[in-house]
Amino acid sequence: MMALTRANVDENISVKIRGPVAKGSKSTVLAQATGEPPRSGCLATWTEYGDRCFFFEPAKRSWAKSELHCQSLGGNLVSIHNYAEYNHTQQMTSGPAWVGGAACQDGLTWLWSDGLPMYYDEWCPNQPKGGTEECCLQINSEEDQCWDDISCNTLLPSICVKATHRLLN
Repeated sequence: MMALTRANVDENISVKIRGPVAKGSKSTVLAQATGEPPRSGCLATWTEYGDRCFFFEPAKRSWAKSELHCQSLGGNLVSIHNYAEYNHTQQMTSGPAWVGGAACQDGLTWLWSDGLPMYYDEWCPNQPKGGTEECCLQINSEEDQCWDDISCNTLLPSICVKATHRLLN
């Protein structure tokens, strides 16, 4: 386990910084006291894929509470933009889980909670149903492991995502 310590930044201390700090700053920063370079740009409990960090949250919550939980971790419910990302996300859980898609404004316009456009999908046959009764997106539905729009109050585990935090040399 890595120890976290607080240190003042100056030219004589070598630390790993989480977050932006101006060169020469005397700001107090959170630093890892390990002396080892990070193996990825993600925390140990997250998995790196592409330029993002993914986290499976097994606690069952509604879609909105899942999104708020992901935000409390510095991310959002995952947005999926291609088959490779879908495959990675899908393999993080053996059953249905919340991802960041929702169409609750009009029941027809699907958007990702992180604000990115939805131009890729893996809908199950005859999905989405449309309407605002079932307007939140779950993955790994049915035997086909496809996408389904369901009630946002359904309690499911979720998958969060955030950008990697790589240190510049």
